[in-house]
Amino acid sequence: MPQTLANIQDDSTLMLIAGIAIVVLLVIVLVVVVSAMRIRAYKVRFHHLLIETKEKNSYIKILEKEAADFRQQVEKNKKELALFDETKRKLGQEQSEYKALDKVYKEHKKELDKATGTLHALEKKYEVLTEAHETLQEKLKSLLEENSKLRTSNARLLTKLEKEVAKALREQGKK
Repeated sequence: MPQTLANIQDDSTLMLIAGIAIVVLLVIVLVVVVSAMRIRAYKVRFHHLLIETKEKNSYIKILEKEAADFRQQVEKNKKELALFDETKRKLGQEQSEYKALDKVYKEHKKELDKATGTLHALEKKYEVLTEAHETLQEKLKSLLEENSKLRTSNARLLTKLEKEVAKALREQGKK
């Protein structure tokens, strides 16, 4: 073994081949490390996107439930207003009762306007969140496609590199 190392050290071609082999190995290690770092970064980014999507979906469900509750409240208010209109017709002869009913009617109308305004605001928020959700889904899809392309490219490069190393080793064995 020491004699073989001494022969290699004395022969400049063998030293050159050994140097090239070391450089090739370092390049392979560098490519593998960089690829692993990229894959890890994409994996973390994908995980965060999934978590954000789940959170936004749960928030959307909460908003949909609140919107349904507000719609029920609006329907309830409309029914109450119809009842008050009927009562107002029946009790139109008595002025004092009419004023009391009119006052109640105005209060409920304000509540209805507030509920309607809140409903419109919630519907706008729902639309914004739906658009954000769709945008995030598109980003996720593009990231998955890009990740797949990079994996395919890395596999091709690794195969090509392995072939070149095998070829270099065969050529070295022939020499």
